[in-house]
Parts: sequence; C-alpha cells; structure tokens
Amino acid sequence: MQAMDGTLIETVTEDKLVLQGIYSGARDVKKVVLHMHGFEGNFYENKFVGFVGRALVARKIGFLTGNTRGAEKIKVFRTSDDEYVTLGARYERLEDAYLDIDSWIEAIDKICKNKVEIVLQGHSLGTMKVVRYLKEGKYRDRVKGLILLAPFDKNAYLRKMTNKSIEELLDLAQKQIDQGRGRILFDSVPEEERMSAVTFVSWYGQDDLGRVFDFGNKGYDFAALSEIEVATLVAVSRDDEFFHPSNPSNPEEAKAIFEKYIKQVQTKLFTDGGHGFGNREEELGDLVGDFVSKL
Repeated sequence: MQAMDGTLIETVTEDKLVLQGIYSGARDVKKVVLHMHGFEGNFYENKFVGFVGRALVARKIGFLTGNTRGAEKIKVFRTSDDEYVTLGARYERLEDAYLDIDSWIEAIDKICKNKVEIVLQGHSLGTMKVVRYLKEGKYRDRVKGLILLAPFDKNAYLRKMTNKSIEELLDLAQKQIDQGRGRILFDSVPEEERMSAVTFVSWYGQDDLGRVFDFGNKGYDFAALSEIEVATLVAVSRDDEFFHPSNPSNPEEAKAIFEKYIKQVQTKLFTDGGHGFGNREEELGDLVGDFVSKL
C-alpha cells in the first residue's frame, strides 16, 4: 500500500483549541473533501482514510483529515494562549463540533489559492457532526456535498446495553450536571458508553439533531435528514454492528430510510468490511472519488 503524501498543518478554533491534521493534494484545486473522524478516533487511525485520500488526489481533488476536540478517549489540547485543556471523546459536546469544522474550512482557505467548494465527510460519530454542521456551521452555505461513512444508530445501541430508557438516563445525567459534577464520568451506563454526564446529555438529547440516525424508532420523521439539500453519499457495511443494532440482520431497512428522506442520495451497502471497511478500502476510495468528481 502506498503512503498518502501530505502536509501536516495546524488550525486554531474560535475557542482557541489547537488542532492538527494533514492536507493532501494541490493548492489550485476546485474541491476539497474534509474528513471528520469518529468517537475516540483521530485523523490518521482508520486505514481507509489513506485510500480515500489517494483516490481523491488522483482525481485532482484536495483532501484534509483533521482532529476534532473529541479525538482519543481523553486528550490534552494546547490552546493558542499556551494553556492546556482536557477534552477528548469523554468530554466533548456535539454542540461544539461546528467550531472544529469552521476552523478546518478556514485552514483550507489558507492552503488553497481559490475559494474552493467543500465536501464534508464523516465517519461513525463524525457523520452526526457533519449533518449538524449544515444547520450550525458558519460556512454551511459552502458545503456542496455530504459523505456519511458508517453512520450508526447510537440510540438503539444504548438501548441494547441497558434496561433504563434514554429519557431516564438523561434525567440522571442532568441531575449529576445540576450537582456540579458534569465532567465526572456518568456511571449509570455500561463501560462501553462511559463518558462525562455533559457528553451523555449532548449525545442523547432527544431533539432532531440528537436523533439523526434513530432508525430503531418506528414512526420517527427524521427531520434532520429531510432538511439535507446537498447531494449525499451513504456507505456502510452489512456486518457493521453499529449501523442498525435494533435489526442487524436487515441493514436494508436502515438504508431505505436514507433513500426515503434525503432528497439527493446515493447509497452503497458493502457485503462486508465492518465499521472500518476492512478489505473494502480501495472500493470505498473509488466510490468516494467518483461521487465527488460528479458534484
């Protein structure tokens, strides 16, 4: 496998977090794909990222993969004031995700000679962040396409692991926050979902942005998906345990929801590959490259 060439860059968010990432491609491109990693991830961890980046660069499209404030389980970030802040997946709020994407788009503007079109790509939890950005982001009008890689129904996944309802858990987490213990890990959920109470409330709030992929909720109208106006690619593996936990033997059921509610959508269900598209990375790269080339 060839390495993905690129330039290591930094950007500073509006709230002064310093984030690192890699830009690949020329500086006179017309489009750049911005990749947002998933829960506890980072900008370089997933093997498929290199395949996607190389496929895009070969098609004369820029590619930037960058850290978010949710990188790693717990991560100490430097600020532009040379202070240090502890964040990471256990402490981030999804309401703040737009700050990271804003900053990476500003970094792209510094790298590229022209004001390029932006295509947002998210993996796993990153898919929620890029959908949210279309409502919350400063530069949302510049987003010309959306790529959702391995979106997951976090609500159904949580329901499988606990006997308490999400509403009960939200009430317990909010009480912990009200007691001034919001950054203490919320221990009313299994170890797999362990995060601070503040993060739990952010993840599982029952508004439309908290229920973007609530596939297990029969009768839900998927308002956030219905409001997506840009062309969207959804790619997922049949054996991805996080995609449709409420009915894992029928991933077509969840795929059909994207096809019903998103106005311009292309879907791809790989026969295997799991949550990280293992052994399907080259196919995924070509799929993404071809999709973006046609925008």
